[in-house]
Amino acid sequence: MKILIYLENLRSGGVQRRTMRLIGGIKKYAPVNWQFILLVNFSEGEHFAHIPEGVELHVLGDLRSKALFQALIAQAKALHPDVVICCMGRQLFQWYLAAKLSGVRSKMVIIQAVPVVLPAYSRFKNWLRRVSMRCLYAKADAVVCVSDAVRGSVQELSPILSRKAQRIYNPVFDDSILSLAEEKSEIFKSYEGLNAVAVGRLNVQKDYGTMIRAAARVVKVKPNFHLHILGGGEQALEMQRLVEQLGIENHVIFHGYVANPYPYLKQADLFVMSSLWEGLPNAMVEALALGTKVVSADCIAGPREILDGGKYGGLVRPGDAEGLAEGMLRELVENRKQCELIERGRFYSVENSAKYYLSLIEAMA
Repeated sequence: MKILIYLENLRSGGVQRRTMRLIGGIKKYAPVNWQFILLVNFSEGEHFAHIPEGVELHVLGDLRSKALFQALIAQAKALHPDVVICCMGRQLFQWYLAAKLSGVRSKMVIIQAVPVVLPAYSRFKNWLRRVSMRCLYAKADAVVCVSDAVRGSVQELSPILSRKAQRIYNPVFDDSILSLAEEKSEIFKSYEGLNAVAVGRLNVQKDYGTMIRAAARVVKVKPNFHLHILGGGEQALEMQRLVEQLGIENHVIFHGYVANPYPYLKQADLFVMSSLWEGLPNAMVEALALGTKVVSADCIAGPREILDGGKYGGLVRPGDAEGLAEGMLRELVENRKQCELIERGRFYSVENSAKYYLSLIEAMA
């Protein structure tokens, strides 16, 4: 069996981290004669260092348009995989065309990580997403959705996709997180008091503006409160300016991209997420697995499912700075049983996810 995983790049991001864990997990439990190939287009990225041992790597070389399709056609003919796992819709479209033009037949799996309709998109853009997914995803042999809510949004597209869509949770927790969490000690030594952590790119989806405004409200009640933001992105300067306008420069710390966020997650008093949408947020699961309390926007797909409607953490209305501030203050004093948080987070394990993917692949053989 030859398994090819197609990903655009290996830069920092949840999709890339999830993919590295998925490949390593499937490879660990797969028969020894299975061959694993990772195909990426762009040649730079932090996650090249995290490719599991024994995986054959092919880099197309930062190609676009016609050159990209020509390279994909050549790879399809040369590699002739039995199963192709595409990590995003764009890669499914590219591989589907390349396979058609090359005459290569492979089973195709698409991983859908977010809901079909996204709140920040216009009606036209969401209509376009629905139409394109309805047509394209029907070409796949299976649509793997990372949560029940995401699966429901895909199933609504058509009867065909209702049958093809199945839920397999992200491969998030493994023992490596525990050792990585111990690498740094006293990271909050310079920030005495309460420390909250947020992890993720500074973009529209994560809605850091709401989180920063909420932090300003918390600081008025808890002057020893600090918010640590781990991640870079296109809104970094905008968010830094907002912090300056609110006069909370000493309370909101931008760390940029952090290769190992786990010591921050473990030592924090609270993990905060203000997203407008998610699928199954890895950082939230990781925080729970390390025993850290969570408060999150109750956005579509993911948080409510992970937190079981509020049983394992606080849920507040998306885009509501006042509500998020109240939720943060409430959660900081909430008496959560750490053992229950840990158990919940570790439920979303690499082992569980990998075994479901393995069963899916075997069923396609």
